[in-house]
Amino acid sequence: MLTETEIAINKIAEAEERSISQIIKDIIAEHEGDERWELMRQGFDYYHNENLVLDEPRQYFDGEEMSDEDTFADNRVPHGWHKLLVDQKAGYIAGKPPVIEAEDEEFQEDISDLLGGDFDDKMPELVKSASNKGRAWLHVYVDSEGDFRFMEVDPRQIVPIYDTDKQQELMGVLRYYSVTYNGEKLTRVEWWDRERVRYFIKDSESGEYKPDTVIRDEEDWDRPHFTKNGEDESWGRIPFIKFANNKEEYPDIKYYKEMIDLYDRLISAFGNELEDLQEVIYILENYGGEDLEEFQKMLRKFKAVKVDENGGVDTLDIDIPTEAKKELLDRLEENILLFGQGVNPKTDRFGNSPSGVALQFLFSQLDMKADALIRKFKKGFRELAYFIARYKELEDGADHDPSEVSATFNKSMIFNESEKIENVQNSLGVTSTKTALANHPYVDDVDKEMKRIEDEMDDVDDTPDLDDIDLDDEGEEGEEEGEEE
Repeated sequence: MLTETEIAINKIAEAEERSISQIIKDIIAEHEGDERWELMRQGFDYYHNENLVLDEPRQYFDGEEMSDEDTFADNRVPHGWHKLLVDQKAGYIAGKPPVIEAEDEEFQEDISDLLGGDFDDKMPELVKSASNKGRAWLHVYVDSEGDFRFMEVDPRQIVPIYDTDKQQELMGVLRYYSVTYNGEKLTRVEWWDRERVRYFIKDSESGEYKPDTVIRDEEDWDRPHFTKNGEDESWGRIPFIKFANNKEEYPDIKYYKEMIDLYDRLISAFGNELEDLQEVIYILENYGGEDLEEFQKMLRKFKAVKVDENGGVDTLDIDIPTEAKKELLDRLEENILLFGQGVNPKTDRFGNSPSGVALQFLFSQLDMKADALIRKFKKGFRELAYFIARYKELEDGADHDPSEVSATFNKSMIFNESEKIENVQNSLGVTSTKTALANHPYVDDVDKEMKRIEDEMDDVDDTPDLDDIDLDDEGEEGEEEGEEE
């Protein structure tokens, strides 16, 4: 006889001929076999300077086959090009917090209260995660105290399940990760749909996924999204928000990895050559000693070498092609920055005080790459607004429209400050004060600056008119004296 737990599992997989455990296994296997899984790993590794060159030991040909040789230099030098490009991008896009605005002032206050400064700190991490792994995921939830919370989840843990191959509507999310429980490492699975979440755990003996009654209580493996005011509630959507890196959801490393690998190999090989090759090779003819080791000793000790009749010593100078390698490395460096769409920090083509146009040209490649991410992130912000509106609806009955929320990104481009201030001043009267402030180089928080301006205006309005002030005797006498003069 089936238990209630087994009946519930069968209901999930009733349309499938496979068991729920097999479905989970197949989903995870397909996820980890996808090209993007390997690209995620590469993006993460290269960001932390764990490049391929570290796994490539030096080998030499011994006359018969390739062989390792520990007497030769074995430099393996990784270069942090990927980290440089990703950090440039994250600083450019999220160095200044994005401005999230709602037409409804009450909704605006709710967004600010629920996101707070934590989200400003989270933004650069989302950009880095999307750049390294093709996409970032933000999980929204309600904690045990009933408060709105959010957390970033490693994209390698997330398998999105869409309605069709077009991947337009998210129907479910399977999240899997390792946990240590009672000293044992276990694989845990969360299966989220629009109403509920179900927890599974991998049996260490059979390898099958079963309802998690190990870490959770017997009846708690299948539960609603959260509890609010003592009632079971759901978001009505999958509480995972995708922030994609680009349309293809590829990480940045895909576009220049091989160039970084070649750069690493060339530098490492060049270092090996300098260590292994001596500047002079001796050519011996009719050497009178017994072996080469004795020759080296005699040369070091007596600065002379004994040879037989008609013998001699000649030298062969070694010329390492440093210029050719330097040119190739320079070309690789230029191409990595070009195809990685970054900014060359060593550029000196624009002088000490470049104009705004010259700086825009310098940042043009980075700007195009950033715009591809920003378009996808704005979609993520609209999704986030939905969950905030849903939470406020359950908390106090508020009726907010998430479609009215917009996000403005303040890119941290180096600029000619005086030019930008002049342009902002010239735009007043054409654009709103709020838009002008959002583009002013001295303004970090538009709402705070608007409040300061309002306070200053109130102070001016409260200043009494001089005509309404009763002058004291001293003042009157002073005025009369002044009139007499």
